[in-house]
Amino acid sequence: MDRDSVIGYLAALTDDEFHQHAAQARTIAGMGTIDDRLAAAHERGDVTAQIALKREKHAYQQAQINTEGPR
Repeated sequence: MDRDSVIGYLAALTDDEFHQHAAQARTIAGMGTIDDRLAAAHERGDVTAQIALKREKHAYQQAQINTEGPR
């Protein structure tokens, strides 16, 4: 899966679609880390879950950057 395809897919998601995908992704491996759930989704070939998890991870990383402030 190439990066531009993922970016295009994520950009086209509505908020409802994102929340639906994120809810599905959260059920993958219970309370594991995002990386654990992403690996499990990759093993299963679940592209939809992979995309939702990558988006969730990106949002988390952006929140971390925004709360740390400029360096």
